[in-house]
Amino acid sequence: MIERSLSEDELADVIDEKIHGRGGSGGGGKKKKAESWGSKGRRIHKGSEARLGQVDNAMDRRENDEKSPADEVDSILRYLSEQDGENPSVPGLTKYLDWLMQYINNPDSMRITNDECGKWEQFTASVHAGGSGRQTSRNARARIHLITGIRASAEESRKAMPNQELVMEKLRVKLVTHVSNWRKLMRLNAGEIVNKADLDSAVLNRLVEADFS
Repeated sequence: MIERSLSEDELADVIDEKIHGRGGSGGGGKKKKAESWGSKGRRIHKGSEARLGQVDNAMDRRENDEKSPADEVDSILRYLSEQDGENPSVPGLTKYLDWLMQYINNPDSMRITNDECGKWEQFTASVHAGGSGRQTSRNARARIHLITGIRASAEESRKAMPNQELVMEKLRVKLVTHVSNWRKLMRLNAGEIVNKADLDSAVLNRLVEADFS
């Protein structure tokens, strides 16, 4: 007979069946059972999920830290420099410049398409579910805007869909702020129009000055 090792889940199911199939009131004097391998694995898995949730929330806090317009813009330019690497055609920067030109004269017209965003990230919220319980469902959501590298996350709701909607709202606010920061750095007044040549020059000059290569 060919023997096969049980997976963690299979072993946990067998152990649970054995334990739950026993009767009795527990009897006096019995020693406390050692934690089973299956239950230990589940506990470790839940602990890992909680840690991942904490990491996501720490990332979100960093994303939401107040930055000066210059620092915020420079963080995006650094992201673009890292994405393009040694590629002489700088596809990331080229796409960014086209995107930026689309909104630089009217940041409030910002629209986000699914093609501009990465896949939805799922994680367990780190907030308490109420009372002594803890939120354990993986309904917290996050998403990155691929053109800029700007990321937003939400865990306010226990349901996935409201969190997704909130992520997109937060993402739009961040993108509008980013474009508005460029207007501040270029010292543009309200309603003042900038052409593509001036915008390209401003972005490229800042890249050179910051030396992100």
